[in-house]
Amino acid sequence: MTGSHLFLIGYRGSGKSTIGAILAAALKRPFLDTDAWIEQYAHRSIPEIFASEGEEAFRDLETLAIEQLLQEPSSVVSLGGGAVLRVANRELLRSSGRIVWLRADPNILAQRLSADSCRGFSRPSLTGEDPIREIEHVLATRTPIYKTLCDWELETVGRTPSELAQAIADWYASSYRDSERNT
Repeated sequence: MTGSHLFLIGYRGSGKSTIGAILAAALKRPFLDTDAWIEQYAHRSIPEIFASEGEEAFRDLETLAIEQLLQEPSSVVSLGGGAVLRVANRELLRSSGRIVWLRADPNILAQRLSADSCRGFSRPSLTGEDPIREIEHVLATRTPIYKTLCDWELETVGRTPSELAQAIADWYASSYRDSERNT
């Protein structure tokens, strides 16, 4: 299973960072997070980047983060929810590993994001709409991309992060056994 990254994609609040850290530990691989990389590189928070430079500048940093993180050894990589919007990013991901889409209902995502806000983690609004409308609006654009890009999709509701990480680890090991049999 070496030589290939495992990417977690999905809307913000789907659990990519939480599940990714658990999964990386289980697979004994580094855990990388594009959002964390961007904040460290830019010396600013993502909301600050959005406010001062706009979404396009943030997306440029996101592409740079993906390019840099792909230089690392085989890792579990949590991607920002919109990282899949650029065709170039999708091509990089497809050529560099397996991709798991973490899904959740818009109402659940809104609850999770609200809980993050209560703990002081603020995410920039992408549309200026109320949270559920924004999630529905953004997912209308992103869901077809997530669906065609992923190798496997996983519903996150009703299972703990540890259970989800184990399900991904099992799928990942199985997908490599299957690919080795076909070569």
